[in-house]
Amino acid sequence: SLGGLFVLHSLMRRPDAFTGYYAASPSLWWDGGAIMTMAVAAPTHPRRCTLLIGEGSAVAQDRQGRPRTTRFHVDAAERDAFYHRLQTRSAANVKQIDLGPLPHGATFGATIAPALRLAIRL
Repeated sequence: SLGGLFVLHSLMRRPDAFTGYYAASPSLWWDGGAIMTMAVAAPTHPRRCTLLIGEGSAVAQDRQGRPRTTRFHVDAAERDAFYHRLQTRSAANVKQIDLGPLPHGATFGATIAPALRLAIRL
């Protein structure tokens, strides 16, 4: 959520602060997708780090069970392009974890074990 957004912001502004970053379901939609625009303008940082991103694939549904697009939605192609830009501009090793059909609220708990494994390897 917003914590994941903060992690990405920190990576772009101070990539040397940590060797590993963990963003669980970051709110890429916030402020009209400002974080994705920031990635385009962010200076290139050659220092290597690892970014672990956990994403659930649950889609909000209306009362009839039809998929519903909300203002909180960023499509997969736009999200993947953003992660690619992060990888090339910040020299980050971006690892995405597909958490399957989890709703947003459950993604944090599901990504704790992979994040701890990452921290141990760093």
